[in-house]
Amino acid sequence: MCACWNNQRRGRGTEYGRHRSQRSVSVRQWEEVQALPSACRSGAGAGRAARTGEAPDDERVVSEMLRFGRRHFPDWNPVVEYEELGGNADHMQRFAPWAVYHCDLEGRPLFERYLESRGGHLSEAERAWLAAQGHAWLSVWEVIDVVPGERVSLRDLLTGEERLVHEVSGSRTLAMRDAVLGRVVDDDGVSVFCGVHPQPLPPREAADLVRALRREIGVRSRHVPSERLREPDVVGPLIALWEETSEALHHRPLPELRNTDGDELLLTVDRFSLVSGAQVAARLTALHGVETSEEDGALLVTFTRPGNEMHESWDNTIVGNAKLGADEMKVETNSRQRADALRQRLEEACAGLLMHRIREHTDLESVLAKSRGEPRQPAMPKSQKELDLLRDFKEKHYAAWIDQPLPALRGATPLQAVRTARGRKQVELLLKELENGESRLPQGERFDVSVLRSRLGLEREAGASG
Repeated sequence: MCACWNNQRRGRGTEYGRHRSQRSVSVRQWEEVQALPSACRSGAGAGRAARTGEAPDDERVVSEMLRFGRRHFPDWNPVVEYEELGGNADHMQRFAPWAVYHCDLEGRPLFERYLESRGGHLSEAERAWLAAQGHAWLSVWEVIDVVPGERVSLRDLLTGEERLVHEVSGSRTLAMRDAVLGRVVDDDGVSVFCGVHPQPLPPREAADLVRALRREIGVRSRHVPSERLREPDVVGPLIALWEETSEALHHRPLPELRNTDGDELLLTVDRFSLVSGAQVAARLTALHGVETSEEDGALLVTFTRPGNEMHESWDNTIVGNAKLGADEMKVETNSRQRADALRQRLEEACAGLLMHRIREHTDLESVLAKSRGEPRQPAMPKSQKELDLLRDFKEKHYAAWIDQPLPALRGATPLQAVRTARGRKQVELLLKELENGESRLPQGERFDVSVLRSRLGLEREAGASG
């Protein structure tokens, strides 16, 4: 039987590797496993093919090795073992590399036994490819640069090693500071993904997972040796932790969202009947802090007040927006408190000219739930003026951010926190989260987080692992 990490033997059945009884998992009978799709992403054997004109047939070799294991070790059932870790053996791009290169089959991985028995029947390219696979390891790789459609630069958060991976599909979806669980195979000068979990993790979840794995395997040093990451008693907990973290990420509740006044976010619409739209418009435009524009013949009014409760650098706070027609007005705010205050102000300013008809509330969770599964509409490109305003806003906001007390830093400012080793790690994690978010925006809308690193003296930490 496979001697890979077993949650029962280690007495950790309630923490890692538990069975997924809460969801339907299709467990394929081991005898049914025949041909498999290639576990490797684009570029497998590219370096060797460019040099010799011969590329390994990864799909054929992996399928043959699994059939070899089934024939010669009839009691070996990696499907059951893998699903005890929380994985799904139907996902062959993850299951096959684990079964072939990591699952301990009576003291040795399957690929070593196959090479010993059948290596003479393989081509030179295939033998070299399996040797390269044998030197690879499963780990947590952080994205440090992306060229969409071409390549990603990665840093191993456990070993500290870096790789430039030639990857077409993944490079189109990954963002800076995403973390992926996968194997990177180095073959004749070219690095490729070979067995990658489809769910990347954000920076904070990845950092928590790395700390948990270090505790589990008892390695507290800065860098974990790559040889250790090939061992079944490390691969097992790593897979189990990733599956559990991915599951928790998928089902985590929305954070409590509040506006800059500290009010709970609640999208609120108030509708008014107007005696005279022209007279109401005249009174509203005379109010302090009102900005107006027109759209399709309707008057748009933005209500502001000086300063901001949360951001000292902000000149004002937008309280709400209104759209006026000839005989009706629609007013939108983002909290019950702002809606009440603005309604009172409008009724006082326009006494006798309007009458409140109805109020509608929509909580943000309902809006997001409704949008799930719907195709995302591409955002309209911003004008150069809008981009300039956005850039100016972000520069002012982040210039003030480093001096603001933050709950994530226990009330310290980023400038204060970087004075200690623990604080520097916490601030670096915040910067990674900022980079992760900014990198998902169109190029012209992104803020260069390296500016903050420079001001905080964290240029070296940008390259630190785990």
